[in-house]
Amino acid sequence: MIDLRHNSDLIVYGDYELLDPEDEEVFAYKRRYNGETLLVISNFTDKEVSRDYNQSKGKLLIGNYSDDKDTEFRAYESKVYLLN
Repeated sequence: MIDLRHNSDLIVYGDYELLDPEDEEVFAYKRRYNGETLLVISNFTDKEVSRDYNQSKGKLLIGNYSDDKDTEFRAYESKVYLLN
């Protein structure tokens, strides 16, 4: 993630949009800049949860598990997608 931040204007300068401020389990937001959109989804619980932010339309850039279960998020799992 640090490498992405150092090499991406999208992360540094992109507009921030919190997707579901009432969700107490998952922190999800988008950053937009120069026609690109980054989607960050983090499960802050010790259980598996399901969330769909249309991440299947994007490319997984980084995650803390070796495989991607799309809308399923395991305990403490975070994923970053490039949507455009």
